[in-house]
Formats: sequence, structure tokens, C-alpha cells
Amino acid sequence: MSCAIIIDPWPIPEYKNFYETMVEFCGQESIKKVIVASYESGRIDPIIIKGFFKKAIYAKEYPLHELDDEVWLLGQSWEACLHFRPMGITCLLAHGKTIHTTNTLVRKQEGDSRIIHEVTDEQFINDNYDWVKNNNIWTAYPTEKNVFDAKNSLK
Repeated sequence: MSCAIIIDPWPIPEYKNFYETMVEFCGQESIKKVIVASYESGRIDPIIIKGFFKKAIYAKEYPLHELDDEVWLLGQSWEACLHFRPMGITCLLAHGKTIHTTNTLVRKQEGDSRIIHEVTDEQFINDNYDWVKNNNIWTAYPTEKNVFDAKNSLK
């Protein structure tokens, strides 16, 4: 897998450690392309910009057919932006992509606060889409059910 998508890495000092974790993960040699999708103009944390200056593509949308069949998804917030942004879980599954992530690479925000938490196993298990955990990696495959549910969510 050579592509990672980061959703909404806003410049919020409290998220520094989370952003450093994402930069470290995407610095792996196997990650060839990082798409940073921020949906509010000018809202990308400097840690992200400095960490990916050679690999990054900054885009609100990216032609999904140009992505690898398998992608890594990182960012925030679970059940909001990670699911419903144009490059989020729903759109990726509707386009037949396999999505990989871990509890440490995605976060859920508490309401309108700046408090974020790792997504729990229970939240993956209770998600609208079917996720499979293997060696701490959660994967949503483009199964008939997942693709059907994703396409219906986009209607």
C-alpha cells in the first residue's frame, strides 16, 4: 500500500502528538503518496506541512480512480469528517477501495470541544460498515454490503 489520506489536520496545538504520530507513520518507505484533505481553507497544521513536503498533495478532493485499491486513512473525526468528507470512508468504499487504519491513526472528537480520543475497538465494531481487525490494523473491505451501504449513504 503506497497511499495515505489524512483528513482535517487542523492547526490545534493540543493535537501535536497525534500529528507527529501521523507524520511518523507516513514517513515509512512504503507510503509513496500522502493526500492531505483539509476542508477549511488554510487549516493545515504546520507539523503536517513540514512532515510531508515531498510526498504531499493538498486537495479537498482527489480523483478516487487514481488511488491504489488499498489506502490508509488517518485523521479526525470519527462518525463525522472521516466518514462523510469527499475522501472519507463512505466515498472510498463506494468506489471499491479497501481502507486500512489503526486505533492510533484516527480520532473521535468530543462534541464541539478540542478533545479527541483514539477510536476504540467497540466503535469500529459498531460502525455502519464492517471492519476486520488483524494485528492491530482495522480494515474495511469493499464487500457487497459495505459498497451497497456506502452508495446508499451518498444518495
